[in-house]
Amino acid sequence: MAQPENDVEEVDGEPLISQSLEFPSEPVANALELDGTQKVYIISRLRCADAVPMAVETVCLPFARFAGIETYDMSKSLYTLFRQRYGCEPAKAIQSIQSGLAKAKEAKQLQIKAGAPVLRITRTAYDGAGVPFEYTESVYRGDKYVFNVTLEK
Repeated sequence: MAQPENDVEEVDGEPLISQSLEFPSEPVANALELDGTQKVYIISRLRCADAVPMAVETVCLPFARFAGIETYDMSKSLYTLFRQRYGCEPAKAIQSIQSGLAKAKEAKQLQIKAGAPVLRITRTAYDGAGVPFEYTESVYRGDKYVFNVTLEK
């Protein structure tokens, strides 16, 4: 199930970097409100636009809620999969965006120089009952990515 660390497997145009089932780190367990004995799926993907790497995304999902998800196509929208196969409707997400510098592995995956500016984003998504179901850490290229935000009252 897990891919070698440096390999990138092309999956229908959206590269899958790795996929595994593991015990969560403390930050992941805390975000998903899990104890250390409950496993999570860890899915890492390279997000591209017009074949240009834009972001490395690592998604952590509770095994108990998404059992069997590894059998589905990870190159498509995960949120569509959550809705259609698991009846999980996202209601809220808390996201943090921070500037940073690309580490060597991230730089290679994103085809940028190590130390280049990146945006580091963490997100926890919640269902309608307020239960967290997804924790994601993403690294976006600082030279290609623009975040547009609309705030309304």
